[in-house]
Amino acid sequence: MLAEIIAVGSELANGAVINTNSAWLARALQKYGLAVTHHTIVGDHTAYLRSTIKQAQARSQWIFITGGLGPTYDDITKECVAAELNRPLHLSPSAMDHVEDFFRNRQKPMTANNRKQALVPQGGEVLENPAGLAPGIWLEEGTKTIILLPGPPHEMKATFETSVAPRLASLRQSVICTHSLHFYGIGEAELDNTLSDLMASSENPKVAPYAKGGEVELRLTAQGESPAAAEKLLAPLTLSIAERFQDNYYGKDVGHLKNALAAALSDRELTIAAAESCTGGLISKWLTDIPGSSKYYLGGICTYSETAKQHFLHVSPKTLATESAVSADTAAQMAIGARREFQTDIAVATTGIAGPGGGSAKKPVGLAYIGLATADGVKTWRFQAGSLQCKSRDAVREAVAKEAFFRILKSL
Repeated sequence: MLAEIIAVGSELANGAVINTNSAWLARALQKYGLAVTHHTIVGDHTAYLRSTIKQAQARSQWIFITGGLGPTYDDITKECVAAELNRPLHLSPSAMDHVEDFFRNRQKPMTANNRKQALVPQGGEVLENPAGLAPGIWLEEGTKTIILLPGPPHEMKATFETSVAPRLASLRQSVICTHSLHFYGIGEAELDNTLSDLMASSENPKVAPYAKGGEVELRLTAQGESPAAAEKLLAPLTLSIAERFQDNYYGKDVGHLKNALAAALSDRELTIAAAESCTGGLISKWLTDIPGSSKYYLGGICTYSETAKQHFLHVSPKTLATESAVSADTAAQMAIGARREFQTDIAVATTGIAGPGGGSAKKPVGLAYIGLATADGVKTWRFQAGSLQCKSRDAVREAVAKEAFFRILKSL
């Protein structure tokens, strides 16, 4: 069944407030078999909102509208819905009791405009809002269902989970399951080209690519009569794609390389240390972003100067003089030194040119070397950040850290 979400509020339309409600709601609706096809943000403007409601009725079976249910003059959602459905507003005794109880329990006077929060379009059912004053409303218009939810995120979620989710569960005919497959070192265009046959022919499951920061995420979505049925449809497709891109694939539903690496280190009961130069501690940060990281991360050192590289990691002065700090030999010695100092199973090292200055024709901005020391020896890789990444130091650091994490993962 097709659904859409309308978020009401001028603060959303002008960007003053980020619309988190729609993203949360779209994810929540999948488990009830509702496929969201449209997200719309509308300011507090009667004509625009009525037009949007009219369009939604023409194309969607389920319409969820968040915001605009409060007591002020610019809270116009109920008025617009009532006008479009030709249903007059009336005062709901149960909603009015809830509003009055709120002020009575707090021993505060209730202003007259708060009565507005208890108004409901004719035929609408009041949905309990356990976190605030304005109730939600459930309306049915022929084959369409329109559900109004309060705008504050904590109230919207509470109202949905308390009053909407159980009802949707009882009406559920199918569920939608979604998984994300994560790839590194391959572009969206290349991935799309290789999978064009699947993307064009597959309706259930569906495959859609999403590029983000040097990575590609494939969203696999299937609809079935139960979660098990949907997962059964997804399993062979997931396996096929992972095998086709095994050199680039690094995990399912992991969210970020740091989560994939944390799981791999924990599962293998390995310890790691980091020696960083150009990444400036970002690798250590990512390694410790994960709860329980003390199980595998023993420590790190940021040796930015050549003196620090020599003193703490025992990098050879000769190497620094002949090869420079940005070289494969320096990265290798940094990794070996870190592994020795921290007594870990593996150690990673990064050294490079974060920019925007300091580069040359031979060693441009964005060039980095990554070292990985293990019980079997040491490996190094040369990495060059892309031209767009080299526009900022942060982008270079992130690109190098991602490359390092991916290299570690593939080496385990």
